[in-house]
Amino acid sequence: MKRKGTFQSPLVEKDINTVKINSVQTTDSSNSKTENESNEATKDPIYCTILWRKITMKKHKTWEGDGYLVREGSNYTLYNADWSKIGSSAIRDFSFDEGDMFRVGGKEITVEKMMSREDFNNGCLSNHQLNDVHLPDTYMSRKKVSFQSPVSQTSKLPRKPRALQQPRHDPSAAGSLVMQRPILWNDEEHVDVVVDAFLSKRLQSHQREGICFLYNSLTGISNKYGRCAILADEMGLGKTLQTITVIWTLLKQNYQASQNTTIKNAMVVTPVTLLQNWHDEFYKWLGRERIHVCIAKSQADFEEFFRNRNYSILIIGYEMACCCLRKATLPGKIDLLVCDEAHRLKSMQSQAWIVLHKLKIERKLLLTGTPMQNDLMEFYSMVNFLVPGLLGSVSSFKNQFEKPIIRSRVMFATERDQELGNARLNRLLEYTKDFILRRKTSVLAKHLPPRHDIAMFISPTTNQKQSYQEALKNYKNYSQEEKKGKHLVTLSLLSQICNSSLLINKLHSEHVDFGDLLNSSGKLKVVKSLLELFSTQKAKTVIVSQYTETLKLLQRILSELKFPYLTLLGSTPHSERGNLVDKFNKSSFHETAVLLLSSKAGGCGLNLTGASRLVLYEPSWNPAQDLQALSRIYRTGQRNSTGIYILLSAGMLDERIYIRQNTKQGLSDSFLDSDESQRQNCFASDDLRELFTYDDNEACLINQLLHKSSLICQERSSLQSENSDDNYSERTHNTVSLSEDNTSSTWKKASEYQVPQYELISIANAFRDWNWVFQISEIYESGVSRLIPQDEKFINCFMYKAYS
Repeated sequence: MKRKGTFQSPLVEKDINTVKINSVQTTDSSNSKTENESNEATKDPIYCTILWRKITMKKHKTWEGDGYLVREGSNYTLYNADWSKIGSSAIRDFSFDEGDMFRVGGKEITVEKMMSREDFNNGCLSNHQLNDVHLPDTYMSRKKVSFQSPVSQTSKLPRKPRALQQPRHDPSAAGSLVMQRPILWNDEEHVDVVVDAFLSKRLQSHQREGICFLYNSLTGISNKYGRCAILADEMGLGKTLQTITVIWTLLKQNYQASQNTTIKNAMVVTPVTLLQNWHDEFYKWLGRERIHVCIAKSQADFEEFFRNRNYSILIIGYEMACCCLRKATLPGKIDLLVCDEAHRLKSMQSQAWIVLHKLKIERKLLLTGTPMQNDLMEFYSMVNFLVPGLLGSVSSFKNQFEKPIIRSRVMFATERDQELGNARLNRLLEYTKDFILRRKTSVLAKHLPPRHDIAMFISPTTNQKQSYQEALKNYKNYSQEEKKGKHLVTLSLLSQICNSSLLINKLHSEHVDFGDLLNSSGKLKVVKSLLELFSTQKAKTVIVSQYTETLKLLQRILSELKFPYLTLLGSTPHSERGNLVDKFNKSSFHETAVLLLSSKAGGCGLNLTGASRLVLYEPSWNPAQDLQALSRIYRTGQRNSTGIYILLSAGMLDERIYIRQNTKQGLSDSFLDSDESQRQNCFASDDLRELFTYDDNEACLINQLLHKSSLICQERSSLQSENSDDNYSERTHNTVSLSEDNTSSTWKKASEYQVPQYELISIANAFRDWNWVFQISEIYESGVSRLIPQDEKFINCFMYKAYS
């Protein structure tokens, strides 16, 4: 039997010293390892394109997709082609180059190409990546080869020159508007397109630019993505006239000398309330002898348009279009699709978007004054309607553009987030500028008289304060389950109290004493003072409200003051609206002094230039609805200086809605208008959620938020300076904190609040262009003094902005 030996430790005596030496070396290596980690963290980020696949043991392997690799220090992050994160790992002391293959985050990758930081920030959109995008065939994308007769190649007979084609209208005439020529121009085959003189002589400079842009986009001369366009001008700039001019030009002319027309017909899809307005506008500018327009109010009218060749324009509502096209295709061919109020297409799940998107129409034009009301996905929906796939899939757009842009706008966003968000925003603007045109109302300042916007912060009456506090008390007494169904009900109740405490009691205005009526609302007292002021100036007025009950209270005040007035509600028949508007515009102050307008009818393209004053009685949650109403008087045709009033109950729901409006409008301004200051406009979420709070000592909530936001940013700056004095010294030239004099003052101007450049201003930029007046006795612009009642005690303060 084999003998077992005794156990001996592998650590013999001679190796003890060696182990001690190794332990010392291990300590040194750990210290060097810590130093390496710190060095890794300070390395510049590396960006590259990759191919990736899941780790597999298959013999024949294939790559699953393209992607991006970002190395920041020792952290490696993988992104799919749609910019969704698919993996990450921490790898130390590792370097790679193009063509290398290794594993990261459970994926096997191969490095294709290194990217610069700028290319990564800009995103992946480029021309060579649009192969899968369905782009309509355009003239610019086709290679034209002139026909050569085979006889001419062998014949020696002299060739007779062709007679040059003459344009339909004289391009050398004074005031003529000549469209841009294509790049491949041939005098024998092409002819100049000139807008008819009876239209061009009525156009303003910005409208001429818009018509040229639309023509180039719809003919494919300057738009490489197809024959489409979005005209996103603000209200009052004449989108309807520009559209009619372009349609008429395309109907009658073509730069191809062999063709008389570019299109044979056009379909205008619009809200049902605008059907008659579009019908009247076509005949107003073109006359009944030049064009025939069909309004499709039924399936029979829709089919009649395609049977009767005399019609060249079809006007149809969104609902009727969905009804006529849901189960059947077009009975004939439509050459141009025009969608008015195109924000109706802001959701790809809407029935209108789905039905109209299925139509095979080569040319498309979208008209909207508010292309983006809530988020970037609304803009994506409209672009995808025109050029499917241009901005990638929904997930790709969200990961590549929406999320970085939103992250760059949040409170205290990092410098890196702002850099990436701004780069993606600029990239998105670059790719959509070929078919989007956006001008602001300030363009009209060159052609119209001065305009002043005045926001008044009005002190509520005692009755309003008591009713408001009681409504909030009842809401707070609900349990958490009960509150879920009471949010909207309570908000509606609070909004009515802001207008008048009588609205919640359901009392008829004719049964209430006039003194009690005025005591029910501070706004009513201010309106009374304003009307008395306007009467001395003989200034006709439009008063806008979203509540019919509020308009009834205003009717009582007008009757007591013996002011003649007209009323236009959402229930007013469309056949009567035109006559009512004409009567108001043409009448004198003594015949019709005031028009009471429902905001639901105010967005219907009404032209109320007969008035020079407009009072917005309360703001709505949708800023586009208010902008539509405010643009009724300040538009082409206005001859008098204009005053626009926004009435806000101080500290109540009105002010909070108004703040929310500015945040929503800031998103559109920062994107479509390229407003740099609005890119730094962001509100703290806590301030926006305090809808169910009220302090009767609040004289102006906006002023308090200005002060609060500035202190938050100032505190943030001081904390960062304590953590890093070096970093603070680097950005000191970008930081101006509140002075001691300012902090002790009760009222401050928004322009006095300045915070670090890389920390977003929460509210100051939203009102940076407004001038504040806190006492009626203060000296302010002479143009405003004649617009403000001097003896009104219910006005806590007001702010104004001038357009001139």
